[in-house]
Amino acid sequence: MGGATAGAAPLMAMVLPPGSDAASVALAAAASARGAAGAGILGELTATRGLYGAAIAANGVAYTATDAISQAALVI
Repeated sequence: MGGATAGAAPLMAMVLPPGSDAASVALAAAASARGAAGAGILGELTATRGLYGAAIAANGVAYTATDAISQAALVI
């Protein structure tokens, strides 16, 4: 996801104006700004998904350790 976002970011933020008049240039600038904002949001989403995955992994380790301690306590 991060690679796809990084690869698409320049294309999302590079909008050519359809004409040479002021309105076309302003529209292209607004579309470029929106594309850059979208790439930023996708970057935040990628980071959040990474943190979520790390939390799930940590929970799995904690669960496994707790289960091992419980099994050891049953043997005693």
